[in-house]
Amino acid sequence: MGDGPRDWETHRPAVFGAAYRILGSVADAEDVTQDVWLRADGADLRGSS
Repeated sequence: MGDGPRDWETHRPAVFGAAYRILGSVADAEDVTQDVWLRADGADLRGSS
């Protein structure tokens, strides 16, 4: 994510919405959303090898 937390706040609602539609539970969607953030925060998403 180019600008970390600021980029995340842009994408978080879409991640949560998709998770909620798939899982049907707010608590589970929140857990998945947090997992996505933790994985993305630790990943090299710049596209370089």
